[in-house]
Amino acid sequence: MALVELMGDNPTENRIYKRPKFVLLDIDDIIPNELNDAPINNIEELMESLKEDGLMKPLEVYNYYGKYKLIGGERRYTALKKLIDNNEFEPEVMCLLYNFPENIDSDTIKMAIIQSNAQRPSKEHILQDTKSLLAIYDNLEI
Repeated sequence: MALVELMGDNPTENRIYKRPKFVLLDIDDIIPNELNDAPINNIEELMESLKEDGLMKPLEVYNYYGKYKLIGGERRYTALKKLIDNNEFEPEVMCLLYNFPENIDSDTIKMAIIQSNAQRPSKEHILQDTKSLLAIYDNLEI
């Protein structure tokens, strides 16, 4: 079963799959996602890259009670926050805004986070994501 199949019976009708839109958001309106358990490391190196090259990949967010919660880009967010706090980067950052329904469940959010982080290079991260997906799959009522 494919990840997109787990995220809804009919992806073309599911609001999650509406095309996200690019938006500029103030970093203070974005909050981390407690469901993202990926390690946040090598921040100083990423900060240098952001200063030199700018933000090459937008943060991925969804509306969350008047704020925007991260789906993808926790490391970039952490590095950007430090740069902005030091006045080394503009406070408005490019984001991909997903149109999730208000009643979205945590399993679906967790799968979106895993999908966003699919390029993780280490076997440890892949194993961690696989275990998370299996736990979600075990909770499905089929």
